[in-house]
Amino acid sequence: MLIVIILVLISFIYKINKIDIYHNFPFNELENKKDVNNSFYLFLFFSKRNCKPCLEIIEVLNRLPKQFKVFGIIPEDELLSEKELKHKTGANFELISMKEFKKFIPLYAPTLIGVSRNRNIYFVLPGVPYAKEYLEQFLIDFYYKAYPLILEH
Repeated sequence: MLIVIILVLISFIYKINKIDIYHNFPFNELENKKDVNNSFYLFLFFSKRNCKPCLEIIEVLNRLPKQFKVFGIIPEDELLSEKELKHKTGANFELISMKEFKKFIPLYAPTLIGVSRNRNIYFVLPGVPYAKEYLEQFLIDFYYKAYPLILEH
């Protein structure tokens, strides 16, 4: 009996260590909003309480090419004042409640998660102050360099 218990515990430990923290990331939005022009999705976890320089990346996300589809993931209570939040931050993309993303809320906000149409997560980037200077170039370079990988899966 002891050997069986040890084997079961080892299998649980192995499973926990091998599963990606973004396993079962809720991609319902991708399926509901699929657009043939979009081949890469960006999920920005943020709040109106984030530092203003950190939220400057929203300017970059607003002007990305049509290959990118951006979703803002915000606290549920802030979704009630969506118009005010969009006005304050300048976000021109769809805002979604964190309710279905609770398991995946990053430790640091804002955080940008890059996801392909095929549900592969390619990067998780913190939104640090003054990141807008390099973020746009990073995203465009990443997209064109990773394009074969994005389509392949």
